[in-house]
Amino acid sequence: MLQIGYRIAHGLLAPEETIKPSGFARKPNEQFWFHSVACGLHAWRTNSVWAGGYGGVSVRVAKGLSVRRGIGAGKPVDISSELEEVDSGELFVSDVRVVFVGQNKFLDLPLARVAVSSELGWLNINTSYRGANNHHLFGWRVTPWAPIAARHVIEYVQQRSGGGA
Repeated sequence: MLQIGYRIAHGLLAPEETIKPSGFARKPNEQFWFHSVACGLHAWRTNSVWAGGYGGVSVRVAKGLSVRRGIGAGKPVDISSELEEVDSGELFVSDVRVVFVGQNKFLDLPLARVAVSSELGWLNINTSYRGANNHHLFGWRVTPWAPIAARHVIEYVQQRSGGGA
């Protein structure tokens, strides 16, 4: 991968050496420069409970029976958060977009709207796309260097095209 990354950065990659994805349509003149299998799309799941109170008057009518007059209020309270894998599949990076092809989900993220960061084993992609800010977290169990390589390719392509979030 480092040799390919060096050749990409210095414009030494021949067109026949670029990645040829299957399972979705390529855009005209689009070149894919990064591909990784065994990639998981993860999301934070929050467990919450309802906590609240009551304000008002309570009048005892009979033993075990009361009538209340007032208002109840409450709000959800987060008790725990856990990271879980939503889908697994392949991640592609082209000169135009980042594509995730999973078993259940398909993400097509334009590079011009992507902000990326990585650490060992994880790739964070934040997008402001279609009127919403979205957070996508990709993880690798087998190849922990893959997110770092993907981040470098994305940053290089954004710098080369003069775009990026």
